[in-house]
Amino acid sequence: MTGIEGKRPPKWSLRVDVESPRQQDIPGIIIASPKDRSWVGGLIQGEGCVESHYVRSMNSTAIQLAFGMTDPDPIFKLCDLIGMSRPSRPKDDHFSQPVWVKRAVGLRALRILQEVLPYLLGEKLREAERAMDFFSPNGYHDGCFRPPDIWPSKEFPLRRRSPRQCHQI
Repeated sequence: MTGIEGKRPPKWSLRVDVESPRQQDIPGIIIASPKDRSWVGGLIQGEGCVESHYVRSMNSTAIQLAFGMTDPDPIFKLCDLIGMSRPSRPKDDHFSQPVWVKRAVGLRALRILQEVLPYLLGEKLREAERAMDFFSPNGYHDGCFRPPDIWPSKEFPLRRRSPRQCHQI
């Protein structure tokens, strides 16, 4: 049996327009206190990246917030504040020191951005606003979109590729 008469068809779990069990676990408010929101906003402003991530199995592009630092303590604090597990070990970044990395994807990333938006400035604020428009309401957008499709370089000149761009971590 499928559909209304029985269990949900397995294909439904691949569709972003049908609520997934993983998204049901994401709270309506990720970061409770204004002080913690300002701390996360500062981390995004200085060390975070607002990115896109293509999910081939869903044929959808997700919003992604990425953080990478050589000092694990800020990454651990971030994980605690946004309700995610701490990384167990650093990744070798092939440039210098190992880097502690954490990524928030989809609805969680979208909600985090919504909560820290008042604490962002300049181009990072504009990147976040564009991401929120593009990925609303659930953190995904049907189809494959690369970063220049979402954040054109003429409008976002600071997003130009560099050898150590954070999404390559």
